[in-house]
Amino acid sequence: MRTIAFFSSKGGSGKSTLSIHAAVAASFQHRVVLVDADPQGTVLAWASNRSRPTPTVVRGEPSTIRRLLERFRDDGFSLAIMDCPPHAAAGTSMLLMAADHIAIPVQPTMPDLAATQRSLAMLRASGRPFSFVINRAPARAPEILQAQDALSASAPLSPIIIGDRRVFSRALIDAAAVTEIARQDTKAAIEIVQYWGWLDTQSREMKPWSNRRAA
Repeated sequence: MRTIAFFSSKGGSGKSTLSIHAAVAASFQHRVVLVDADPQGTVLAWASNRSRPTPTVVRGEPSTIRRLLERFRDDGFSLAIMDCPPHAAAGTSMLLMAADHIAIPVQPTMPDLAATQRSLAMLRASGRPFSFVINRAPARAPEILQAQDALSASAPLSPIIIGDRRVFSRALIDAAAVTEIARQDTKAAIEIVQYWGWLDTQSREMKPWSNRRAA
């Protein structure tokens, strides 16, 4: 069972929203457990009104995260997606070290990029591969190119940019994801499906980015 942790060094990046949409998209291919390890509980609140059986949603704590993941691995799950706390909260390092890959949504703004750069030491210390995705991006903003240049110098960057679209938040209100309520040819659904396809492939490469660059 692979474990992908969604982490953001700054609040408001859309981390919980993206982890939910990725988990639902992954459920078409994998048996998925979505772990809410964020004290804000956004994922659990979404799941509490949900009638669909997948993905399985559970609460996770840093001190017991490895035992939790082992239980679902033994139960035959093939993928765990974990919504981590924002910032470097207590126990965040334990959660990141339990993952096989760390996905980091970043808004294309100066404060978000600065916060991400400050967290690189912690990400590298985890010993886990990580990648970036530009999230909540405004249409045709010149800041996107600047963000791409800054992020791609530190780790793999998703070629799929997730737009700032109201349908993402509207889907959560309905306890759903865009791939469940929108046509498959809409921009939002295409972005999520393509991003999950990229992340699925990327997360199979277990070698940390620093080692890949040295190879």
